[in-house]
Amino acid sequence: MSKNSIIVFLLILCGVINNLHAQDSTKIVLPRGESIFKLSAAYFNNKSITNVDAKMKIPPLSLQYEICFDENDFCSFSTGAYLKYGQLEYNYKNYHQTILGGVISMHKNIFNDTDIYLIGRAGFDFARMFQSSNDEKITALEYGICLGINKMFSPKFGFFIEGGWYSTFLSAGFIYRPSGISKYQMFYGATPKY
Repeated sequence: MSKNSIIVFLLILCGVINNLHAQDSTKIVLPRGESIFKLSAAYFNNKSITNVDAKMKIPPLSLQYEICFDENDFCSFSTGAYLKYGQLEYNYKNYHQTILGGVISMHKNIFNDTDIYLIGRAGFDFARMFQSSNDEKITALEYGICLGINKMFSPKFGFFIEGGWYSTFLSAGFIYRPSGISKYQMFYGATPKY
């Protein structure tokens, strides 16, 4: 998948999101002041970024934290941090990838307890390459943009899947919402319907 086709896809999706009507605030996945944790595993390594000949030994595992800092009638915005670890093999060297970085995302509620989001990530890749005789340390900037969907199955737990232009094309995992109840539900007494 080329960069141009991903950009066109994201622009079309943004147009579709723009035409959706505002949803009931009591069922927003990430309202203002709410935080979530995401644990994921990535699939389908992006060969244009890593390397065509690289073999995935340990799929990239990621832990991400987000907190919503702004919300309006159309969408909500969140920021946070992520930690990612994975292993590749390239030219008989083991490549250990450890990334620490920040995220910023825009969430749009589309159904009850379901939202789609556009997320940007940037982080430092503290990599090490191991070979039998020596090891080499590499520090690089890794960045990307992804589109995903969150679905909450209970007040505290959910599932997400995302894809886009990043070191991996597709990742999926679980969501944990510590409070288990949105701020609107606390103030207005609405009960979630799961």
